[in-house]
Amino acid sequence: MRVSTVGHIESIKASLARQSARLGKLHQQLSAGKRVCELSDDPVAASRVARAHTALSELGSRRFVIREAQQLLGAADAALADMGQALQRCHDLSLRAMSPQLGQGERLALAQEVRYLSTTLMAAGNASVQGTYIFAGTQTNTQPFRTSDISGLPVAYLGNHQAPVYHLSSTQSLPAGFTGAELFNYPDAAGQRPLGTVDTDVFSLLADLADSIERGDGGRVSELSGQVNACHEHVVGLRGQAGVMVQRCEWFTSACDATETRLRELLAQEEDLDIAAAITDLSAEQTAYQALLGMTARMLATPNLFEATW
Repeated sequence: MRVSTVGHIESIKASLARQSARLGKLHQQLSAGKRVCELSDDPVAASRVARAHTALSELGSRRFVIREAQQLLGAADAALADMGQALQRCHDLSLRAMSPQLGQGERLALAQEVRYLSTTLMAAGNASVQGTYIFAGTQTNTQPFRTSDISGLPVAYLGNHQAPVYHLSSTQSLPAGFTGAELFNYPDAAGQRPLGTVDTDVFSLLADLADSIERGDGGRVSELSGQVNACHEHVVGLRGQAGVMVQRCEWFTSACDATETRLRELLAQEEDLDIAAAITDLSAEQTAYQALLGMTARMLATPNLFEATW
């Protein structure tokens, strides 16, 4: 029987190619520091790795949404604090204005301060974060409060009645604030106001209060004082709700941290390469490859060997 020289050479070339491929794979794994670089390395592990990376990407998007909500809520809390202080001050001024011993000059000064505080409230209601108005509902590009005579109100509300909500997934949402209408007692589409005991918006209420103080109408001032106090308590209550929303953001952040930790552990288990073992394997494969090259060189140096008759 004759052994084909060409056939034997082809067999040697195939062996060298397989050995070279194994060396290349080990070099690739060591370079990347990962056991699974391609689907063919370990299809089952590669599938789990792909799912884990997808989940990590989704977590990144969720964290971005949570940070946006936290930023909005931080600005809302600061604005609500300013509103609460302004309304508390208006209530204090209304109590002072009920004193029958006040002179006209003192009443004018009190009325002027109430009007100033009203502008402070409007400025707080127009608070924004990087150009996004936080109390305009979902119309975040619209300044929610403007002075206007067209509406018949001292201050018109131009936002809508849909409070901002951030969607973390198809099943999870995160309320992140309030509308200006809810803050300052504007009626909704059905004509209902957040405060049933106050039949006007805060700005109209303060305008009425300032006028009543100027006139020295103690009875009207007393009536309006109770309504101003109700508005103050309403804003304080909303600030408490904002605190609950902040806590919920923190809970979602903690949940994201825990999920990311589990995913990182899974990736380490499925992906990470045992560097020491890989270096040992690489050394063994290089030795085998060099041996195969040497054997091939010696065999090719004796061409008659493959033409012998068995």
